[in-house]
Amino acid sequence: MAALQGLRGLDRQSAPRVHILVMHHVFPDERENFRTLLQSLSRRYRFISYGQAVERILAGQVDDEYLTLSFDDGLKCCVDAAEIMQEFGATGCFFVCPPLIGETNSAAIGRFCQERLRLPPVQFMTWDDVERLRNHGHEIGGHTMGHVDLGRVPVSQAMHEIGRSYDQLLRRVGEAKHFAWPYGRFHHICPEAASHVFDVGYISCASAERGAHAGGPSVAPRQVCLRRDTIEARWPLSHIQYFLGRSACNALQSKDTWPAEWHPNGRAAA
Repeated sequence: MAALQGLRGLDRQSAPRVHILVMHHVFPDERENFRTLLQSLSRRYRFISYGQAVERILAGQVDDEYLTLSFDDGLKCCVDAAEIMQEFGATGCFFVCPPLIGETNSAAIGRFCQERLRLPPVQFMTWDDVERLRNHGHEIGGHTMGHVDLGRVPVSQAMHEIGRSYDQLLRRVGEAKHFAWPYGRFHHICPEAASHVFDVGYISCASAERGAHAGGPSVAPRQVCLRRDTIEARWPLSHIQYFLGRSACNALQSKDTWPAEWHPNGRAAA
C-alpha cells in the first residue's frame, strides 16, 4: 500500500500544472544561488510569463509542467535578478508599491523597511528600473500603496490602498493587470478587499499561500486566487524542491483556490 501511494505521489508530481514562485530579494551574495536555481528549474519546467500563467489558469489550459516567477516589494536588487533570468529566457512579474518607487529619503526608507518589510534599510527601484524591466518582457503589478495588512485595516482603507495602486500604475506604466496583497496569507485580506481588486480593474489576485494550479474548466478572473510558493535564493535546492513537490501533489483546480467559507456568498467568489 505504501508503495502504491508513493507511485501515486510521483504521478501527481509529474502531472500538468502551473507553479508560481514568489521571492522578495536576490541580494548580491545570493545571485549565484539564484542562477543555480534557475538552471535546475529549467531542466524540469517550461518557463512562461506571469501573464501567460494567469491566462492558462483561467482558461484551464494546463497541459505541461509550467513555472513562472514573481517578486514582491520592488527592491532594487531584484533588477539584477531579472538580468540573470534573461540568461534562461525567463520573465516574471514585479509587484510594487508605487510611492516607494524612487524613494531616496533614508529615514523614510529605514522606517518602512523596519515596520513593513522587517528588513534593514534597502534600496528601492526607480521608475527607470521599472521601464527597463518592462522593456525586457517583465510585468509590473500592484502591491498596495503602503504595504499594509489588508486584513487589519478598515475595509475603506483597504479599498483605497488597492484602488490607488491601480490608478498610479496605470498612470506611470500604462497598464495594471496583476495584484498581490502584502504578507500574502488569507488572514491578511478580507473578502471585500479581495473583490475590490477586480472591481478596480485588476485581472488577477495573488496570495502567498502555497500551492499549484491544475487544469480544469475555464473560470472568471475573480473566481481564482493565485497560489504562490515563497522561496529564497539562499535556500538549498532540496528545500525548494520539497515545496514544489508538495504543491504538485496538492495542485488545485481554480474553483477551489479561495477559502471555502468565502464561497458561494463571499464577494471574491461572486
